This record gives sequence, C-alpha cells and structure tokens, in this order.
Amino acid sequence: MNQFVEQYKQFRKLDYSESSSFSIVASSIAMRGDHEDLVKVHDYYTNDLIQEWDNQMIEVEEYDNEQLASAI
Repeated sequence: MNQFVEQYKQFRKLDYSESSSFSIVASSIAMRGDHEDLVKVHDYYTNDLIQEWDNQMIEVEEYDNEQLASAI
C-alpha cells in the first residue's frame, strides 16, 4: 500500500480529524510525493468524509425516531 495512505491511516488512528490528517499528509506529498500519491490519499480522505456523514445521518435518524417514539 502507498506509504502516504499508511501515514493518513496512522493519523486517523491517533484521532486526528479527516481534514487534519489529509492536510498533514498532503504537505508530505508536496515535499516527497507526486500527483498519484495525492490522488490515492484524497480517495481515502473522501471515503472517510462520506463515512462520517453517513454515521451522523444515522445518529440524527435514530434521535428523530426516539423523539417520535417518546411523543407517542
């Protein structure tokens, strides 16, 4: 696997946000990488954002369902 993708994953495991992890790794890519490296890391970053959005939407739906159930 791409070394920069591995770096991104490590920052995420250390609880850095998606944006912070991407920014840090993108800076490394600017110094030592190429466009293909950036694209690969961006793909992981985008997937993380989509997953986070999905998780938030599920939480909102669950909250709405709880509110509806308690109102009935």
